[in-house]
Amino acid sequence: LKAKETDTMLIQRSIQNTARVLRNAAAEKTVEMEKRGASLEDLLPLISGLKEKEVFETGNINAGIVHCGQVAGLIRDMPSVKEAIDNIINGATEIQRRLAAEGIFQPLRNL
Repeated sequence: LKAKETDTMLIQRSIQNTARVLRNAAAEKTVEMEKRGASLEDLLPLISGLKEKEVFETGNINAGIVHCGQVAGLIRDMPSVKEAIDNIINGATEIQRRLAAEGIFQPLRNL
């Protein structure tokens, strides 16, 4: 929730598999190793995903690579699954209402 769009970085460019990730210790180390000419085999302990489990289970954000786009800077809250689904349904209902008012869309009757 605290991340800004500038809190991401690109890694794995040297192996032609560029990925945008959250800037953290593991990502910084990956880029440092790439600058020194590390091989895929050298990078695998950091980029293979084996450490991601620790990140998500413990919350230790520096334990491994966290794939994350610049959209991270737009996230302002963390709704529950129910809230997220309700928001999607309410949004879709509102779009249907507006389109129907303009004669573009005829809503289906309840099945």
